[in-house]
Amino acid sequence: MFEGLEHVRTLNMSGCKRRNQTYLIESFDTNTSLPRLEVLDLSFVGIFKFKFAVDDDFLTIFRNRPIKKLILRGAVISSINLPDLQRVCNNIELEGIDLTDARVDAAIHDSAIKVICKNIKSVDFTGVDFPRQFISCMIINDVANISGATLQLNRSMSWILGAEKLTWSRFCPEQPKPKRFINITDFTIMTGQPAALKRLKSCDNNIQVIDVSMTYEFVDSNIEDFVFCNNSLEYINHKALFFRKTLKYLDFSSNDLNKMILKNQSEFKMVFASLYNLLVLNLSRNKFTTLPPDLFVNNSKLRVLDLSNNLLEDFPCIISNHSGMQLLNLSSNQILTLDVTSRAIDLIDRKAFVDISQNPLRCSKCEDSTSVRWLLHTDAVIYKNALRCSTGQVGIKEHRFLSKFTSCLNVSFLGS
Repeated sequence: MFEGLEHVRTLNMSGCKRRNQTYLIESFDTNTSLPRLEVLDLSFVGIFKFKFAVDDDFLTIFRNRPIKKLILRGAVISSINLPDLQRVCNNIELEGIDLTDARVDAAIHDSAIKVICKNIKSVDFTGVDFPRQFISCMIINDVANISGATLQLNRSMSWILGAEKLTWSRFCPEQPKPKRFINITDFTIMTGQPAALKRLKSCDNNIQVIDVSMTYEFVDSNIEDFVFCNNSLEYINHKALFFRKTLKYLDFSSNDLNKMILKNQSEFKMVFASLYNLLVLNLSRNKFTTLPPDLFVNNSKLRVLDLSNNLLEDFPCIISNHSGMQLLNLSSNQILTLDVTSRAIDLIDRKAFVDISQNPLRCSKCEDSTSVRWLLHTDAVIYKNALRCSTGQVGIKEHRFLSKFTSCLNVSFLGS
């Protein structure tokens, strides 16, 4: 079937309706076809999503081919033969698996076998429907008042421990109700061996409360990037971030953490207080109306802070001028004047870019003059041509304000 395709590196068979597993295996039967294949997409194959059996026959596809990425979106996995997987896994070059919206109806053979796949670096479980022997989504909605519990990784899932990137979004897709984990103490995650995980992404899960004191079986964690976006998150216990010592990139965008500031401000500050190595923080789209001034005092290594698309009227936070800040994004908020905000910005490294575009800046009254003067003469790196006054959407330029403010002040600080 694949004659003459010796140089093909990507094969996209997604959406092929008249195909089944037997046909696929026969198509790849010869060891000489597609010798340079690196990406194989078998998403949504078959009229009724035929079922894949992960066994020796299926794994023949990977023999003598440098396939690095396998895409099985929407697949139905009927069985997993762990002895076959163990026999082959470390002899193939597979690095990434995308199982988005797949369903695992798995009959697992010899489930006590521990499979290690040393080459797999990236796994995407977004929207995967797992059998109850792995996860019982029916009991996850509200879990409360538990102490000393452990979560033991199923041995049949040990093949993911070598992965550096794990995406697990739309967790329990068949159970869309809000999920709350309340007053759970001394909770331990056990994996049997240290995980190589560095980047963890978990979005669109509708997890509102994470009041969990969590530890990892192995004291040291490798996690550097944590993306927890669009989850309706209202509260998180700082002890849930058991990897806080190694964390460099944190994305809490598109949540409801404004509620935590209003109800639990001291605990909100504790979430960031021990993130000493944090470089990038995304708190955009959280409906913040205010922030504690000392929120980021311990984040001395912070390089990028994104607070865009909130409801902030000013930015009172103190940021160390030794942080090496490169970007402060305050765009699309409700900042009217820059008096408080300007004092905070003046403390930031002069090389940092500050984005205050898409704010309803006031430029029409005498009380606005100090704010406008600072804006026109500050050494901060601000793209002023993108700024607009809320009155008439007039661009902020010196000559436009000469006549407006000369009556307010004795000196013409806005001279053209």
